[in-house]
Amino acid sequence: MAMETGIASHAGDLFLKLETFLTTNPALVAAGQAWRVLKDNKVAPYSNEYNPDANGVNQMPRAFKGGGLDGRDEIIVPMQLWVNKSRTEYSLIAYGARSWDTSYPIETQHMNKNQQNVRTCMYLWNAQMPYWFFANGRRFIVITKVANRYMSMYCGFIMPSGTDIEYSYPHYVAANGANFKRNY
Repeated sequence: MAMETGIASHAGDLFLKLETFLTTNPALVAAGQAWRVLKDNKVAPYSNEYNPDANGVNQMPRAFKGGGLDGRDEIIVPMQLWVNKSRTEYSLIAYGARSWDTSYPIETQHMNKNQQNVRTCMYLWNAQMPYWFFANGRRFIVITKVANRYMSMYCGFIMPSGTDIEYSYPHYVAANGANFKRNY
């Protein structure tokens, strides 16, 4: 697995560093396991703009696509930042998805438009935080220290204890933030 550690200056910087790590890390590239970013302005405008003063806004939407260890899988992880300065909320959100469909918004990939995907969030803040990234073509893990607590997120395939028939698509997104609900 490829690894990187460093310090992000805020939540938006952490997300951009994660994108750079997944797409350009030399170990991932050399192994043919670098992730791609699905830049699809039809689903959500691809942007690197981060506004830490926003109130109740999703920012920087993108979807990462991994090819697995041999490049033959399609592992899709839609993500975005949630920022609500008035409530001091800065969260990295990851959604479960089986593929990418440009007729659905990022929050509802592969579902009815009135239903939301499985999602999870990792609580961040708008200040410096050390981070650790780990990845291969099947999964990526994000760990960061926010104040005196460690936050973590896991996205991608898992190794389930079951057969392919019992667990046909072993996709998993998890973090230590609540699976909160909002109106979109």
